[in-house]
This record gives sequence, structure tokens and C-alpha cells, in this order.
Amino acid sequence: MAIVRTNVRSASPSGVRGCLGSAGAENPTLASDPLFTSPGDPETLAGLAEAKPEAFHRFFDEWFPRVYAWALRDLGSRPHAEAVTRRSLHSALAEVRTVDPALPLAVWLLSHLRREIAWARRSTPP
Repeated sequence: MAIVRTNVRSASPSGVRGCLGSAGAENPTLASDPLFTSPGDPETLAGLAEAKPEAFHRFFDEWFPRVYAWALRDLGSRPHAEAVTRRSLHSALAEVRTVDPALPLAVWLLSHLRREIAWARRSTPP
């Protein structure tokens, strides 16, 4: 008898949406989620580019819990999720001057998170 493994950690639209706290929605998709479709906040991005503390605090307070929830859902380990979240936000902030303000911040941050999760999986022994 063959055992078929499925990737339960894949970032399905309902999985990502569910970890953001609105699991009660009927068949949510990323395409209709304002978090993934509305443009970024140009004021916050400009403040981050200018290293303004209030912009950083606003950005961190809004996005750290979301990015951490995505990482925790994917990795399943709190210490790994914390480290990956820290690295992904750090790499995103290092590139804040290059981000297109029309791009939703969730898409931008999720791309950094996916890269850091891939790096973490490659560097963790099986």
C-alpha cells in the first residue's frame, strides 16, 4: 500500500486568509481580499524610507502579527516562525526604497516571507 503525502503547509488562499482571523468568510480568495488587492500605504512607505520612528512603529504594529501568523502556519514552530518573521521584515525594510507604492504591502511582505521560509527549510537538516 502506497502512502501519498500531501503538502498541508502549502499557502492556499483559504489557509492564508484563515490565519488572518477571518476564517468565517465563505470561500475567501486572495483575489478578492482587500489586504492583497488594495495598494500600499505611500505615507508609511515614505516614512520607512526616511527612517521615521512613527512610521516604523505603525508598520511593525500592523504587519508583524500578520507575517508571524503566516510563518507560524507554514513552519509550525514558534522559534522558527519568529526568526523567519524577523528576517523577512528586516529584508523588506532594507528594500523599502525600491518597492512600488501601488503594490499591496501584503504581497510585498509575503514575497519576502516566502523567500525566508525557503531559505530556512534548505538550511534545516531533515
